[in-house]
Amino acid sequence: MLHDNTDTGKPSPEEAKDHAETTMTKDEKSYIEYFINESGMYIPLRCVFLLSGMYVVEKVKQYEHIKPTFNRIFLFKNGGCSIEDSDGHHELHSNTIYLCPINYSFRVSYAVGTEFYYFHINV
Repeated sequence: MLHDNTDTGKPSPEEAKDHAETTMTKDEKSYIEYFINESGMYIPLRCVFLLSGMYVVEKVKQYEHIKPTFNRIFLFKNGGCSIEDSDGHHELHSNTIYLCPINYSFRVSYAVGTEFYYFHINV
């Protein structure tokens, strides 16, 4: 069962491009719920999308995320980012899906021209 937020107040991608620093479209609070039938017992599995959308970086952006309370999924359409964590420096590239798990602290720097899809989720 898929439930989604049909918020008509969000800007279209064309409208969002008028923002000076970044282009971002987003959706909030949708979820997917599965019921697994295991030996006659139904087991619910629910994935809540807290925030999702597309982000176009028009100038270098840097953020620090300290023990976030949700998982992050990134899919870079083009460009990428640099992540620093307790293990060192990592480069994330286009055409690869990345998962940053709950409580994973990191600093991120996005390059100009980077376009990516993001999902903040809880399972």
